[in-house]
Amino acid sequence: MTKLLTFAKRAMFRMKKVNILLNSVVILIILSSKAHAYIDPGIGSIILQGIIASIAAIGVFFSDLRKKLSKILLKLQGLSSEKKNDIKK
Repeated sequence: MTKLLTFAKRAMFRMKKVNILLNSVVILIILSSKAHAYIDPGIGSIILQGIIASIAAIGVFFSDLRKKLSKILLKLQGLSSEKKNDIKK
């Protein structure tokens, strides 16, 4: 029961943080003024490069995370199979 309450409290805290963030973004958009700035034609390639780099970074992060989790699970599975062998003997 206490784990459920703790989970609910954390979820509510996260929701408050998201709500504050969204409200801040809306306020910034509403109160912003025109920049009258020139957007260089090369900015599109910079944005595209950033998107590709982000996708690559996410892929590397999750592949590394997957390898670490598989090592842990294999280690745990090996320990559990050793315990079963000990019980059978």
